[in-house]
Amino acid sequence: MESERIITIGILVGLFGGLVGGPIASLVYYYASPVKRLWLFQIYL
Repeated sequence: MESERIITIGILVGLFGGLVGGPIASLVYYYASPVKRLWLFQIYL
C-alpha cells in the first residue's frame, strides 16, 4: 500500500512538473543566448 502511494505521488509530481516546467523552459530558451540554448538542449536530452 505504501509503495503504491509513493509511486502515485511520483507520477503526479512528474506530470505537474512537466506542465509547469515546459512553458518556463520554453521562455528561457527563447530569450537565452546561443550558449545557454545549447546547455538547455543538453539538459532536455
